[in-house]
Amino acid sequence: MKAICSECKKEFKAVDPLLNHLKNKQIHGKTKKSEFKCAQIDCGIGFSDSGVFRKHLNIVHKIPMYESESEEHDTDEETGHVTKRLRIDDEPDQVAGPSRFPQIEEHENMQIGDHEEEGAKEEEYEECDFWEELGQKDALLSTIQAAGTSFVTYLHSLTSYNRSMVHELVKLIENRLLNPITDAICDKIKASIPAENQKMVLNSIKKATATFDVVSTEYKLVKYLKEKKIFNPPTLDEIDSYLEPKNDIDGASVQIVEKSIANVYIGLENFFKKFCGVEENLRFILEYMDKLNSSPDTCIDNFIKGVFWNLKIRNFEGKICIPYFLFADSFEVNNPIGSKTGKHALTGYYLNFPALPRHISGRVENMFLIQFAYSAVEKVYSNEDVLHTLIKEITYLETNPVTLQLNGQPVEVYFLFGGLRGDNLGLNSMLDYSKSFSANHCCRICNIDQSEMKISTRDDELLYRTKESYEAALENDSFADSGIHRNSVFNTIPGLHITDLKTVDSMHDYYEGFAHDAVIECLDYFIENQFFTLKDLNDHVKYFDYDCNESKNKPEPIKDISSSKLRMTGGQMKCFLENLPMMIGHKVPDCEQWRFLIGAIKIGFWIMKPAYTREDIECLRNLITENLDEYIRLFDTSLKPKAHFLTHYHLAITWNGPTKYTNTFIPEMNHKTFKQFASRIANRQNIAYSLAYKDQLSMAHALNENKSNLGRPFLEIGKGFFTQLSSIPIDHTLISVNDNDIAIEIINHVMLGSAKIKHTSILIEFCNDKYIFNEIKYIIRHQDAIIFICDQYKHADYDQHIDGYIVDTNNHITVRKNPSDISFYPNRLHTLPDGRKAIRIRN
Repeated sequence: MKAICSECKKEFKAVDPLLNHLKNKQIHGKTKKSEFKCAQIDCGIGFSDSGVFRKHLNIVHKIPMYESESEEHDTDEETGHVTKRLRIDDEPDQVAGPSRFPQIEEHENMQIGDHEEEGAKEEEYEECDFWEELGQKDALLSTIQAAGTSFVTYLHSLTSYNRSMVHELVKLIENRLLNPITDAICDKIKASIPAENQKMVLNSIKKATATFDVVSTEYKLVKYLKEKKIFNPPTLDEIDSYLEPKNDIDGASVQIVEKSIANVYIGLENFFKKFCGVEENLRFILEYMDKLNSSPDTCIDNFIKGVFWNLKIRNFEGKICIPYFLFADSFEVNNPIGSKTGKHALTGYYLNFPALPRHISGRVENMFLIQFAYSAVEKVYSNEDVLHTLIKEITYLETNPVTLQLNGQPVEVYFLFGGLRGDNLGLNSMLDYSKSFSANHCCRICNIDQSEMKISTRDDELLYRTKESYEAALENDSFADSGIHRNSVFNTIPGLHITDLKTVDSMHDYYEGFAHDAVIECLDYFIENQFFTLKDLNDHVKYFDYDCNESKNKPEPIKDISSSKLRMTGGQMKCFLENLPMMIGHKVPDCEQWRFLIGAIKIGFWIMKPAYTREDIECLRNLITENLDEYIRLFDTSLKPKAHFLTHYHLAITWNGPTKYTNTFIPEMNHKTFKQFASRIANRQNIAYSLAYKDQLSMAHALNENKSNLGRPFLEIGKGFFTQLSSIPIDHTLISVNDNDIAIEIINHVMLGSAKIKHTSILIEFCNDKYIFNEIKYIIRHQDAIIFICDQYKHADYDQHIDGYIVDTNNHITVRKNPSDISFYPNRLHTLPDGRKAIRIRN
């Protein structure tokens, strides 16, 4: 059916061309609030708002919003929005990035999410030549509007504002701030301006009222971002569809409508082109990879130094290759104990680049959303169905480079799949291994059975899963003997077999797994033997002088040891373990259980190392074996699967680099961001789409500012103040200044990634086979350089009982240290009950 103009009876294939025709000032000149009359056969209803008229034509008369080819469409049962069915080609060689996937058409008025219940209205679609005129406007207006655009995109990047709130705020600023201020200024100065200059001056002032004209509505904002090629709305990736009866508007009849079950997809190639389209991002990754490749091969300090990546790039000699990881994890956006629990549970699929420095890879903003899937859908459909589009795009990118710009020249870059990150359940689920860890074969790295797993403290190379053993297990088709449900869809990726994916997660395996169980056994033993009471322990936990970087992860008081649950997060457990020897070491005598506890805690130090030699890897393997043996002997118990997974850590490091960079501490923090935004959305019809849309607006802000996520300085400098050099009691030659009257800037703190370094922080060096401790007294910025003035303690004795160092603070010299001297995570001195100063080394 065609849309008919009520004025001239001209016919149109879609609604919006008709509205543009009616509003064209050269034709009928209607506005949004004009009278609109439906000219369809047997209708003739009048409307006072173009948005309502537009919906009427679309819903009642089934006229599409936009001109399009003859695609099939789905009609949403609540909003009535018509969305084109997403069809995915089954031929891999025809699939590329998002530009090669048949996708739904993203209508500019598509309000799947936070607009509909928050009073948002249909956008005003009017034909105007604003965009053609924009380039002809003067520099002042362009500057003003650039600032307005930056401000609006910044608001969209904040979790505390949904889209409706942003546009309401913009209108409020225009009506309550810009217009009154410019009017007041014009009234005040008009009389003082010569008559011949009044028009020019007053019009220049009034230009401030046009600050947000470019982005005053969501339609204009999206059009602006699309034209700059920095924003692509998420698409709905259809998995399946079903038929559902629906009452007509008048209730007189029932229609059968087709509903889609779909993921919300952003896409890999789409992301790579936008993110690495910022040359600083691409340049930073490539330069850091060159730096890593030029370091000694004996040091494994990154994923690209591992076996997996070196096998991967053998066929890419002389080509630019960048690895990426995918991480998947589920979270709940509703109240987890409310009536809607589970209804909007989502699985987020994120991407990160492993070849980045420590201070950048550890930031949550460098985890990028690629796809949302509803957890309820994942329970019903196979990984092949849910990950169909994602796997096809990974496959395409393995053999087809992305063309980008570097130093003004086009370069071809291969983005290669480096593996998966996630917890054990998430990884086993994605790879179609056993989802139950009580199953007979639940390990994805080896095929050990459950009975052997409970007593085995060292992995057996003969049991490692290989491509040959995997295929043999599929032929036997016995889940009980292999723990394999079906052939994984990831095996369709060229040059990859899932038996090569040896990723581990120290947060769940160690901190929430073996270490948690070991600590409970030890604490129970100490309390039972009356070394201290539970109240004593909780008092030490509560009043311990934690480092400033531990403020967000202070452990909670322990309510009941006998419950076998400490109820701490991974971050809290890490903080608790690292400080426990200094909390209770003076209460516990030297005994086997205490020595075991110190050894178990020491595993945490080793698995969080940022770099390994071959000798380090073997030391870690032996340490884990010894601790697992002691755990079984001392407490007459067996090993759980998480303890068994620790036996594979030496292999995981050899293949994928330090386990510090494959755990889930940072990726799981991404959930907090989406939960915060979800709390601002009233409409939950497609919460995944709303969250993904918001995420893409946030990225568009960074791209609009030409902001590099990766080009952060090694140190970010906090606030400071100036003082005369003569007022600082130090040797002034340490900062190469001879003039005592010169003003020196004292900085209160600097940030190394997410770690704060300030006055009293300890910088630790390892030199000549011993640790050197430097306590910061002043942080000085001089000639754009950061200088740490420290007390270097000359004498520190290792204390085996607390696995730490007792520092003599009375014997020190004043030294200068530079940021490049930072080797270990910053710490602080702690005062033990006997007055001694102690410190433990951290990674």
